[in-house]
Amino acid sequence: MTSDVIIDEEYILDMDTYVVGLKSNKKTGKASPVDYEELNAVLDRIEESVEDLESSLDPRTTSRLSRQNREGIYLKEGLITNIIIGVMLALVLIILII
Repeated sequence: MTSDVIIDEEYILDMDTYVVGLKSNKKTGKASPVDYEELNAVLDRIEESVEDLESSLDPRTTSRLSRQNREGIYLKEGLITNIIIGVMLALVLIILII
């Protein structure tokens, strides 16, 4: 049983042989050279996105798309969200008591 990992719209990784190839060549059985520079560029872009996602879990960091001097933006957003939720819950409790 062959399982393939889809890397991009054109590239797949054959898990049996660990060879990267094109989808069209997998169907025909032909081997063709793969442009590894383009593949590495795609993998670098994915790795950069993963690092940005991991850094967003730290509330002291900024988003990659954020403007300068926005340190702690996630911390401020979390504080504002908690304040709004607290006010809403307090209003609901006041309405229920009355």
